[in-house]
Amino acid sequence: VRAFISAEDKNFFEHHGIDVGGLIGAVADYGFKTVTGGGRAKGGSTITQQVAKYLLQDSSYNIGRKAREAIL
Repeated sequence: VRAFISAEDKNFFEHHGIDVGGLIGAVADYGFKTVTGGGRAKGGSTITQQVAKYLLQDSSYNIGRKAREAIL
């Protein structure tokens, strides 16, 4: 359990579903990768957001999905 949490969401016990610092880092990485053409950016989803993604059955790669995950 600890290995999974460490790999997927190291701040799981410190946030309430959305890791703001991780999300900001992911957005910055996305911007950098977009400008440089460096491929897909790192993920910024918490375990809670991954469960919401599964419940929404939406694997699109956009900010709208992230907003729906946060609301759910």
